[in-house]
Amino acid sequence: MQSLLNEEKNLREKVEEHDSTLKELNSSNKNLEEDLINKNNDIEILQEKETELRENLNKQVLLLEEKESSINKLTEERNSLKDKLQSIVEDHKKSLTINDLQTQLGSDISINQLKNKHDEEIVELTRRQQERISEIEGTYEFEKNNYETHIGELNDKIHKLQEENASNSWGGWDHEPIDLQNHVQLNQNEEERIEGTFHCHT
Repeated sequence: MQSLLNEEKNLREKVEEHDSTLKELNSSNKNLEEDLINKNNDIEILQEKETELRENLNKQVLLLEEKESSINKLTEERNSLKDKLQSIVEDHKKSLTINDLQTQLGSDISINQLKNKHDEEIVELTRRQQERISEIEGTYEFEKNNYETHIGELNDKIHKLQEENASNSWGGWDHEPIDLQNHVQLNQNEEERIEGTFHCHT
């Protein structure tokens, strides 16, 4: 009789132990499910950030292309003005011949007076053209600084997203981190391409 009581007691203890283990397993399973939900939410947030960054990069690339086109036009205009100024100066020099001066003005205006007049016109023309060239060069530098600022902002955003992506690489979680290498390469290629254009212009 005592043996049966002892056996019943042991069985009860085992049942209680199993019940306790089952509760712990259920609690652990619930925590794992909550952790899974949180990690899925984090993945969705990262994917949204990746999409947002991709769209922003595309917009910045378009802006940089527009700025590059504007800089190219300004550079062409600057070079054209320089060429035009040089051509005008050469034409004025060629026109200052004694025969032309005597034929055009006769004896009332001296050759020196006409030469001085042409010299004054050349100085004024040179001044106006130089002002325009300086204005174009100032705009060129402004656009270039804007470009460098945009590149810096894009790099900061990419590095920030990379850090956030790295901090969400969980142990035992079979999820491949979002690869931003393509975005980084796109940004570096665009930067090298635009900078190459600047170097050619300067």
